[in-house]
Amino acid sequence: MQKTFSRRRKIAYSLFLGILMFAVIEGLSQWTFQTLYGFHYHPKRLWRLTSESWLYGSDETGVPDYLANLVVHPYFGFGVEAHGQDKAGFGFAQRRSPMESLKYDDRLRVLVLGGSVAVQLMQPDPAFTEQRTLFLEGALRNALDRSGYDTRLWFFVGALPGSKQPQQFLAYSFLMSLGAEFDLIVNIDGFNEMTLALSEAKAKGLHPAYPRGWEIMLGSRLTGGKLRQIAQLLKIREQQASLIESAKTNVFARPTLVGLLLAARVVANERRAQAFVAEVEQTGQEGELTLEEGGVPFDYANEAHTYDYLAKLWQRSSTMLSKLAEANNTAYLHVFQPNQYLEGSKELTELELEKFYYHDGLFGTSYRSSYPYFREQMDVLLAKGEWFADASMIFKEVKDTVYLDSCCHFNTHGLRLLSQFIADQIVSGLDHTSVAPGRVGNREHSADVGTTQAETLGDYPRATDQLAPDSRAPSRSGNPP
Repeated sequence: MQKTFSRRRKIAYSLFLGILMFAVIEGLSQWTFQTLYGFHYHPKRLWRLTSESWLYGSDETGVPDYLANLVVHPYFGFGVEAHGQDKAGFGFAQRRSPMESLKYDDRLRVLVLGGSVAVQLMQPDPAFTEQRTLFLEGALRNALDRSGYDTRLWFFVGALPGSKQPQQFLAYSFLMSLGAEFDLIVNIDGFNEMTLALSEAKAKGLHPAYPRGWEIMLGSRLTGGKLRQIAQLLKIREQQASLIESAKTNVFARPTLVGLLLAARVVANERRAQAFVAEVEQTGQEGELTLEEGGVPFDYANEAHTYDYLAKLWQRSSTMLSKLAEANNTAYLHVFQPNQYLEGSKELTELELEKFYYHDGLFGTSYRSSYPYFREQMDVLLAKGEWFADASMIFKEVKDTVYLDSCCHFNTHGLRLLSQFIADQIVSGLDHTSVAPGRVGNREHSADVGTTQAETLGDYPRATDQLAPDSRAPSRSGNPP
């Protein structure tokens, strides 16, 4: 006689089989999900399958760190963002009006030009505890005292991070047009002119005479075409966000089998977004920059021509700056900054070799390849009678660490040594130049740089002997951090 089951037992048995099947399907689905995506499924974890893909330069997340806090300037490329009364500095790091120079005509008024190393030299030196004193200011004060000069000093910082010729020349021209007055210009440069065109501008089709990152700064403006591109991307992003948010609260999204279907849609949307971004960015990398963005044709393929062009652009800019300074009865000292990629310039320490020197990086290869051409133009500058000081070998006998990163910046010790070299050059040239003879004499010694100046230079590489775990070192490509 066939055994029959009660209705209750049939229901219980069916429920058991259903739960067993669900458990098997859920287990297999979780295993599949784990295999495909590397983590266990939960609706709240779907966001891990997506990322923020934005058009390069369309918002702040697309702007490299080295361009942060910089704004487009109509005459010298870019300046430092400022608000309120700080705008009186016209975008210079000084953040006070250059016309204040007229009030200090009884002092030696020094204009400092160059890139981020020059900015470093105009930061507070922690060795001076009684009052805020800048590296170059303190070194020049000590050098003047040792030589018997009682000279009052006034500084204006016209240096900008990433600046390269002809920006220094254009910055000085702009300051002269405003009516500012200076007695001495100190321009510290060389590295940016030798490397930035090859390490950054070449791949983007940016002409080497344009400012660093010009195509990014101009590309970040919301033109009609840019708005249409952003709208397309935002549409994909909105679909993605809606899908992920609804899955968090929908009870039917809990099973992993459903999660596999949702994940497939999320991944598909992510691929669409990334493909769209890649297409837009590839267009910009193929040399299709507009004239406004600096897309002037230049033959980077001819390396010898490129190095020669960069060196002569640097030399001509400095020569014109020197002539303009002379026309304004201003002495001009041009300093070629030291760098770890010049072979034989320093016996690098273990820390420098490990953290701050990448022989095959873009900086290293660009510097070594362009140096012979710049060396030739240094001789041209000297032959023209320019007050030129080559600081590239000042660390040759130094055994301590002086570099701060794999680019070009210095720690406290390095900044003091470079400042001392520049100060000695200034003092030794006082008797051989027309450096404001009435302002270098027996006067009460003081220096006026203002606390505002020191406070507004905090956004750029500081001299420090205490390095973060990443040691501020960029990738081994030699690109800036």
